[in-house]
Amino acid sequence: MLQQLVKYKFEISLLLLVIFYGVGLTGMLVSDNPQQFAQLSWLNLIISAVVLFANHENWKTITVLGIAAVAILGFFIEVLGVKTGEIFGVYSYGNSLGVKVLDVPLVIGLNWAMLCYFSVYTFSRWFKKWYVVPFFAAVSLVLLDFIIEPVAVKLDFWSWSNPEIPIQNYVAWFVLAAVFNKVIMLTKAEGDNKVAIYLFIIQMIFFTTLRIAI
Repeated sequence: MLQQLVKYKFEISLLLLVIFYGVGLTGMLVSDNPQQFAQLSWLNLIISAVVLFANHENWKTITVLGIAAVAILGFFIEVLGVKTGEIFGVYSYGNSLGVKVLDVPLVIGLNWAMLCYFSVYTFSRWFKKWYVVPFFAAVSLVLLDFIIEPVAVKLDFWSWSNPEIPIQNYVAWFVLAAVFNKVIMLTKAEGDNKVAIYLFIIQMIFFTTLRIAI
């Protein structure tokens, strides 16, 4: 049984992601109160990260340290952002992303690590130069954030002090994503993650559909 699970790990992982995101999307679209389903978003993020990293090939200590560094730095930069309003703009987190420490959900650091990881592992399939991959990965994450922002406000992920999302947010996202992507790139060992590009596509479809529908 275990051998079969290992043999079909990629297929099982992809099926799990499709099921979890499909159920969540369906629930939010048909429910009169999509925020009820959004309350489990923290769990979906954790499951996504577990499935993604379970498909990593060739773990090295430096790779683990790189991913951990992005998660920790991402979390504390968000803390500074919430406390000062100087990094992304003036915003605050809601209750849909789970337990908060210093007014920031704990899963936010994990989310930064996951986003940067799957974007780098997606674009490194096509590009090899050290400066090309972090750039395109950062651009793609800004695009994803642009899609997510209105959805996030409606689902109580976070909210802004003004109705209009500041350009500063997207600039900060690009700069931080580029730096974090570079960290992932520098600590990346030889090997692939076949799930990375599919998780990227699933998230794009998931949030684009929600942006259009709700």
